[in-house]
Amino acid sequence: MAVSVTWPIDDDVRVYLRASGLRVGRVLHASVPEPGGEAVDNGAHALRLAQLLGREIRGRTVPERRSVLHLFISAPNIFTFFLGQLSRNFGRVQLYEHDFGGDVGAYRPGLRLPAA
Repeated sequence: MAVSVTWPIDDDVRVYLRASGLRVGRVLHASVPEPGGEAVDNGAHALRLAQLLGREIRGRTVPERRSVLHLFISAPNIFTFFLGQLSRNFGRVQLYEHDFGGDVGAYRPGLRLPAA
């Protein structure tokens, strides 16, 4: 799943998936209408966006919920914090970090939830 709040990342995620050989069933893209630095108004808005995304994540098919959710996020930390609070209902999650010094599609695996 590619989440674009501060920056559109759908294309970068697809580049990473092709280059890494990571096999996924499908790519879901969640975005605000106009990603950018001012896309989130305040903490309450960040919480509401996280709740809406949480509902979408929980709405995946049963086979998808049984497998790992590969999660790429470009969003303010407060949004990610709130999404993390909701993550107990997401199953296994692999987070990815963008390599800001790298090329397009430069990601690396980060945290894995639940932690082993």
